Amino acid sequence: MRKSLIILFIFSLFITSALVAGPVENLYTLIVPQTSSRLFFNGGLGSPVISDKIDDVVEINMGFDPFDLSIATGVQATYVYGKQTLDDSLAIDTVANLTLSDTLSNLYFEGTGSYKSYTLNLQEYLGFYDFSLHARLNTNLSSNTVTTVLDLDPKGAIGIGRSYSITTLKQIELMFKYLAIPLTEQTIRTAAEFLYTRENRLSRYSDDNRLNFTTYYRDLAQALNVPDKVLNLIYIDQSQEFAFERARFDDLRYGWEAQLAIEPKFHLETGSSYSKTDVILSGEYAAFFMENRLHCQANGSIGVAYSSQGSQGFSFRTTLGGRARYLPQNYHWWVDSGMQVVFDTTDSPKFHMQLNGELNYMLTPNFVTYAGLEVYNTFKDYMLYAGGRYRIW
Repeated sequence: MRKSLIILFIFSLFITSALVAGPVENLYTLIVPQTSSRLFFNGGLGSPVISDKIDDVVEINMGFDPFDLSIATGVQATYVYGKQTLDDSLAIDTVANLTLSDTLSNLYFEGTGSYKSYTLNLQEYLGFYDFSLHARLNTNLSSNTVTTVLDLDPKGAIGIGRSYSITTLKQIELMFKYLAIPLTEQTIRTAAEFLYTRENRLSRYSDDNRLNFTTYYRDLAQALNVPDKVLNLIYIDQSQEFAFERARFDDLRYGWEAQLAIEPKFHLETGSSYSKTDVILSGEYAAFFMENRLHCQANGSIGVAYSSQGSQGFSFRTTLGGRARYLPQNYHWWVDSGMQVVFDTTDSPKFHMQLNGELNYMLTPNFVTYAGLEVYNTFKDYMLYAGGRYRIW
């Protein structure tokens, strides 16, 4: 019975997509492989009030009435690595800071690593597994006293399905409309291969970063067979109408995922420690309806946690959320709405509900307005708001 429901759900999703399939919709599941890495070193002492620098390596402070001398040195390293293949993704983001002075020495490290692979075979379902770790270490040495704080937040999850961000694809479709570029599956794919890797292309190591920008936009224009529109590609964001319409497609997704995750958390500190473990079953779904005019997202979770801190013990939390965005053919306006329901035994009150809706409207390129309503604290509080921007001359 459970398998039948899952198959029916996937079939419904497929049918919904097929009804509106076009050049962009056919590429909703596009993945562009890429690899990038960056390593930086800079000073790690922060900035004194009299300086506008933020990365001092050495600071020497002297006072003459009475005489006083203090010396401090510090260095910070940042390492970022990312690799995306058709089925796997690996990301590492770390920062380490070491400072030494005659009164205090400090070692700080914080890093996040994650690996996700969509190669797990769960009988007839294609699944995924996901592992990540966030670690933070802060050690201070002062007057022969050492204090250390260590936080470890690992996570392991398995699941089925796959969710994709389609914001870039929808923005490419919009860009083609403004630049009068033929909208075909191949031209969209070509543009996506550039825009999906834009950050990596523009941040390549170079003694002249200007060359990264000129090369990127020149190659993009040639790949799209519009070499005479390089400047239009560079400055299209300066168009007020394009910027307003592009915001309609922020945070759009396509597909579905369901997963079971275990998330332990460990806090170790000089003189004390505690731990917490969460087991969470969650899922999300996103798709277009009404011929790509209505985009809906839904998510939910059920979790059980155990904490060794204080008298919390076991706790239970469940969430249900959704968002709908109406995108009319008239690009001068769109409507956002959302809902969030939470039941958490550690909160007071335990039940929360929040609703919101917002209208965005562009009267002219220089006159943009918005208005909205937010209902929170389970219908106890309401907030109406409105605003905008109007340039007269």
